Amino acid sequence: MLRTFCLALLLSLAARGADAQAIITGSSNSSGFPLGYANVKAFGASGSGQATTGSISIGSYSLTVANAKDFAVGQGIAVATAAGSSVALVAKITQINGTTFTLDTAAGATANGQAVEHDDLAAFQAARDSVLPGGTILAPRGWYKLHSTFALTSAAGLTAGVSLIGVGGYYTGAYAAGTFGTVIDGSTNFYPYGYQGIVDLGANAWGSILQGFAVIGSSNTLDVNIHGCGHVTATDVMTFGGYQGIVVNGSQHVALLGCYAGSAAKRAISITGVSEAVSIVNGYVGNSGDAGTTHDTGNLVIDGGSRNVTVSGTLVDEGGGASVLILDADRVRVDTGIVYSSGGGYGVRLGNGTNNPTNVTIANTTIKPWTVSVPTYSFEIRGTGHSIQNVVTNPNGGGDVNLVSTDASIWNLNGGKDSTGSPGAATLNGSSGRSAIAAGASSVAITNALVSSGSRVMAQLQTTDGTCLYVKNVVPGSGTFTINVNANCTGNTNVAWALQ
Repeated sequence: MLRTFCLALLLSLAARGADAQAIITGSSNSSGFPLGYANVKAFGASGSGQATTGSISIGSYSLTVANAKDFAVGQGIAVATAAGSSVALVAKITQINGTTFTLDTAAGATANGQAVEHDDLAAFQAARDSVLPGGTILAPRGWYKLHSTFALTSAAGLTAGVSLIGVGGYYTGAYAAGTFGTVIDGSTNFYPYGYQGIVDLGANAWGSILQGFAVIGSSNTLDVNIHGCGHVTATDVMTFGGYQGIVVNGSQHVALLGCYAGSAAKRAISITGVSEAVSIVNGYVGNSGDAGTTHDTGNLVIDGGSRNVTVSGTLVDEGGGASVLILDADRVRVDTGIVYSSGGGYGVRLGNGTNNPTNVTIANTTIKPWTVSVPTYSFEIRGTGHSIQNVVTNPNGGGDVNLVSTDASIWNLNGGKDSTGSPGAATLNGSSGRSAIAAGASSVAITNALVSSGSRVMAQLQTTDGTCLYVKNVVPGSGTFTINVNANCTGNTNVAWALQ
């Protein structure tokens, strides 16, 4: 029986030899049915960032280039402004004769000495359309230029849940052969994207996986746009530049694992549009957003009624506006380690007075300036139902905490603040600390943004003094509290205090 089974298996494999080879190379199988895997290079992708200049006349199929570079017949090509209205002509090369290329599409406008680049969009689309639902598009090492949106799923939904896998990508600042893995480059503003995604996951992208590539955007792109779908995982994906980096809009159960998002004009990562159950883990977010006057942009922004969002183990770097901005969202937890604030902006900002969040937890996080520049506030707290646990701000001389919320549960915010080196009145915006009553005084006033007239403040003397022997009472007020002792102190007397 075993020999019969093995013989049947061998005959089956022999009969499907062409299909097996197709799976390896990413080409179509012999029966014409789609496959589980497709390699974009098998469908004509150049994977090259090389460019030249060229000229073409309106209505012509003939392009004359300054240098043929590595262009080849069957590859896609983009000629700046040659489609008309300052839009690039995107076509396929059908013939090459020296520096004269024949294209399959006529120019819609005359272009003289314009930039000429590879365009791999058609190859990506063909690879996508060749795989089964739930299949995988493979993008080997290469620099893939796209001049329009690549939708990971087709409009018909026949490629639902398709994944895009590269070999790991890193943007080094410019194209240089041998210095990258898988890079998808949408930075050339040949095409008016209209704030569409370069890599776009729409309503049919349920269950898709993104892994191991970098996306470079331009001023009007959403580098990776995940919208109206769910159960999407992005691992080791880098975005650089763009209007926004990674956008999760109206989607649910999305995990961003080990992703890098930076240098976007408005938001490096945006969670919006009532997205739900989103996790950002072990990544980097930074150097994005504009300063403006409303500070409603930043590195990591969560708004639009989104809920159940978790950020953990992620370094949030400085940026314009707020490094972490949480507006009209609910049940968000940031447990991220370090958040850097920028001069004139915010480190972590909960709400802006118009759109405020609810039930936000900020835990085990240090908020500090990247440089000596003073932020507006390292930490601003608005909204209701928040929990602040083990948070430290380091404002470098200013821009500390602005507590606007009246019902936040605060435990160990800026614990360990110490002004004993300068006895007398001090500003210490923390949940615990040490101060000193000056010699000859019987009280010390501490300015503290976390305190209201209904706060409970505990205090205990830490220095043995001949006259002031015990704390008589602590009187809280709006943004301040005063520690009173039984008599004038003979010498400077340290006192420890904590908010309850």
